Amino acid sequence: MSSFIDADRTVQALQFSLDGLAKRAQVASDDIANADTPLFKSSEVTFENSLRQALVGAGGNPVPLTLTDGAHINPDEQGAAAVISETPLLNLVTKNDGNNVDIEREMTTLTESNIMYDAMVQLAMTKLNILKSAVTDTRP
Repeated sequence: MSSFIDADRTVQALQFSLDGLAKRAQVASDDIANADTPLFKSSEVTFENSLRQALVGAGGNPVPLTLTDGAHINPDEQGAAAVISETPLLNLVTKNDGNNVDIEREMTTLTESNIMYDAMVQLAMTKLNILKSAVTDTRP
């Protein structure tokens, strides 16, 4: 059984963002761990544009629209599902052993991902506290 919390678009976006940031941190950690592995190619994780498109496509327009012509874009049509994608970075400068891991870049990515993850957790906690307050408020 699905709860009303699972259907909340903000909670869904926060969950997806947390998943994407966790994947990004994992990939950066893997890249760092393989910094001395010959021929290893680093990767990057992207999800923000996919999430943005999914949110806008899922009724992100605050003004109600009406389909008045068959050639118009349906305002009620759901957007594509958001995707977390991992892409190998083949065009970076490689070292003599064919490895292209840049430790400074990976450490920056890892730190940035951890900071963003913490911020998303705080937003999720705030959202859930708002929902909890709405459910448990017993004032007449």
